[in-house]
Amino acid sequence: MTVPGLKYFGKNIYTKIAGQRLTERCTIDNCPIPEFSRPIRSDETILINGLTKDYISRKFWMNLLIVLIIGQFCISWFSPLISNSISYANLEDSYVNRGMYKINQIVQRPLVKFLGITKHPLFMDSHFKGYNHIVKVDIWNNGKFENIGLLEDNGMVGKHIQGSTWAHYTFRTSSPVLDQIKLETGLKKYISLYHDYEDAYFKISIKEVDIPTKWEKDFLKKQMAHPWKEGGIYTFKTGFNWNNYMINVFDQEKQLK
Repeated sequence: MTVPGLKYFGKNIYTKIAGQRLTERCTIDNCPIPEFSRPIRSDETILINGLTKDYISRKFWMNLLIVLIIGQFCISWFSPLISNSISYANLEDSYVNRGMYKINQIVQRPLVKFLGITKHPLFMDSHFKGYNHIVKVDIWNNGKFENIGLLEDNGMVGKHIQGSTWAHYTFRTSSPVLDQIKLETGLKKYISLYHDYEDAYFKISIKEVDIPTKWEKDFLKKQMAHPWKEGGIYTFKTGFNWNNYMINVFDQEKQLK
């Protein structure tokens, strides 16, 4: 429309059409203002005398809290601490314990499905039975080894270990009782993140730590001070190559299974 002649022709046509159209503006007579209903106050009665938004809210949260407390109590009744205490007192066949077992059978599925309350013990003593080795991996890059973020040099979890990967690496890959096949299978998944470095090789180090059995002052610091020992290397072309020290560790761990 910027072509000379066409621009002038189009402008005149638009001016003529726009000048002949009817214009009706909104006034108080033809555009009535809609009336909006007043919102219900939180203390205003709804349908039934005494039934207010505040009352409904209080009753809802109070009853939900009661259900949560009862549900948590039913699940916690079968925790190791209470179960061991009941067993120690020889009360397994007591009326109360049998009653709690029946109640738990009824409420367990709804609690899990609708409220997420379930029996899932974490960090129990049995979980750390035999857990006396931890493993870290470094990649050779630019003339030096760099940590790839599984376990840091101090033995704490690295940047890649969080959420579900925390459980996978610390208890499935580098498991309490080291298993060569599980360790190799798990490490390959993390090392594969560096598949662009085809010619790189990875150093796998192992640290022996003490199994926690009771509280001890500065226990963590003492474990951090334990030295790392080289266990082997990995390359994308040759796979894992374990040294004699690591092979001996695998053999010792087999005897603990």
